[in-house]
Amino acid sequence: EKIVLSRKKIFTYDSPIEMPVLFREVYEANKNSSHFTIYNQFNYLESFISLTPERLFTLKEQKLETISLAGSIARGATPEEDAKLESELAASDKLTREHNIVTKAIEEKLRPILSELVISSLMTMKLPYIQHRQAKITGTLKDTTTVLELIDLLHPTPAVGGIPHLKAKSK
Repeated sequence: EKIVLSRKKIFTYDSPIEMPVLFREVYEANKNSSHFTIYNQFNYLESFISLTPERLFTLKEQKLETISLAGSIARGATPEEDAKLESELAASDKLTREHNIVTKAIEEKLRPILSELVISSLMTMKLPYIQHRQAKITGTLKDTTTVLELIDLLHPTPAVGGIPHLKAKSK
């Protein structure tokens, strides 16, 4: 139904770089658009950096908040071009269907464990080089679902890999 093609970038350098300094610079440049950051230095010569606009969820007491994020288009070089691209994003049947698939999958997973499930109208999340369609999904946990159970339930979302998950992953 949906598959996400992605790529991994591996950088090598001729001389050592200070990874904590690089991570801090990348984080500072993206802190207004990134919800989740990871930095792990495996050893002196290898490290992993991830910055993503997608937040799996937040949980405060029994109140859960997550987002569905799918459908994307580039940012414009000028405010006028950016607005035109955002309009194209909002008007695209393909990208709207893509977003609806992700939202529906998240809703189906959460509905059994949430009361008062609310899905916002679509809005645009603007990042430095790309813009995405986004909806906020909120609700109240009905029972004592644990954080680890929520992670298991929600990760990965179809926005990250596809749906059905195992079939999309095998492609």
